[in-house]
Amino acid sequence: MPPGDTPAKLTRDAKAMIQLAFEDLGGLPRLVEWANNPQNIGTFYTQLWSKIIPKDIKAEVDQSITIEVVKYGDDQYALQHGTDRMVMNQQHLIEDIITQSEDDED
Repeated sequence: MPPGDTPAKLTRDAKAMIQLAFEDLGGLPRLVEWANNPQNIGTFYTQLWSKIIPKDIKAEVDQSITIEVVKYGDDQYALQHGTDRMVMNQQHLIEDIITQSEDDED
């Protein structure tokens, strides 16, 4: 490291040089052309794009939803919210929800 340089400055300088090289090589249009090649699309997503997307997303949600329990037969149920549906074939997994729902209606 040259005298007077800091790791942060070297990182900043390296990023600037990479950006200049990117532009000289054709910039965004050239990157898109390269990524559209079937041999490169996997590399684009796994080696480039995956490095810049957030690793963790934290969010607080203050909203309630209603999930409808639908009985289709003797042992088949579905949990439904809007158009989303999860069918359950094991009755014991859902009996507590049905019991709670019936208790709430009383």
